[in-house]
Amino acid sequence: MAALLAFAAVGWGLWRSAQPAGPVLTRAQAQEQLIELGGRFSAAVENERDVAPMLAAAQRIAAQFPDLRSAHQLYGQIQTQMGETQAAYAAFSRALELEPADAELQNLAGTAASLIGQPAAAEDHFRRAIELDPDDARFRIRLGDVFLKTQRLNEAQTEFTHALTLRLMAHAADAGLGDVYAAQARATDDPTQQARLLRDAIEHGETALGKLPRDEKPQTHAVRTVYARKLARHYHQRGDTDQACTIIENLPEDDRFDPAVLAELATYLSARGQPVVAALQYEIAAHRDPNNPDLLAQGAHWFRQAGDHAAADLMTHKLMTRWPDHAAAAEQNGALPARP
Repeated sequence: MAALLAFAAVGWGLWRSAQPAGPVLTRAQAQEQLIELGGRFSAAVENERDVAPMLAAAQRIAAQFPDLRSAHQLYGQIQTQMGETQAAYAAFSRALELEPADAELQNLAGTAASLIGQPAAAEDHFRRAIELDPDDARFRIRLGDVFLKTQRLNEAQTEFTHALTLRLMAHAADAGLGDVYAAQARATDDPTQQARLLRDAIEHGETALGKLPRDEKPQTHAVRTVYARKLARHYHQRGDTDQACTIIENLPEDDRFDPAVLAELATYLSARGQPVVAALQYEIAAHRDPNNPDLLAQGAHWFRQAGDHAAADLMTHKLMTRWPDHAAAAEQNGALPARP
């Protein structure tokens, strides 16, 4: 952890020295601007607007007042929203040097550390957040997620369960428990235990979906799709491919034809003995998004799996005509008859 903070401090120093000079502010003016920027940032996140225009102002304030913790925190939050997580973690680390006894700041740093593949640092931050505010279920859920990703399943189960004692409606804790039980089912050869664990995984997955708000906000919609995919995986793992297919097929069309979701549906359809239906789904997807060559490649793959080589050849020719360097096109080059 000390090494990570030292690295972040060096990166911060290099960044600061490269920043252009801005208007000189008094400390009171800087704090007033940070309050205004923070309000704009929250509104932009809520309404899914671009936060990048706020970055320069936060940078200038942080450069002029290196001991102002809130400036580094807001800079890190803006960077996080922009997907610049490494820079965000450096900013949060600097803020924590100034004020380590801030549970929310430890939570932000832990989230960033987890996203950049630093589970040990993330665990440390979330543990510190829990020490500072033991009644906030969010910190338990985040720590449980770290344990889940590192396959410390019993510890993950403990944290998710504890989170539910703190906040019964914490749907993320139920979703996490569903993943824990599914992973435990994969790790055992006992059919009876597998059946029990998968039943529990499905129960918690359905509970997580049931606890979501009934609104149609973009954030709720995104989480609902994530939970539906988790639940479909649990059903598929249990061998109930019909239910897995139904869950995905009931998603809104834009979600259903997302390439990652479509790949999952194709797996379930194939397990149900319907690879041709999977291929047809890819054919529809390719019409919806004609600029994605992978959809043509996957459609050709599933048509071949279904034994419809004529349809597979047609999709491959379409792929080769427009994207001759695509891996799937190169693999079939010379293997297909010429088309007029």
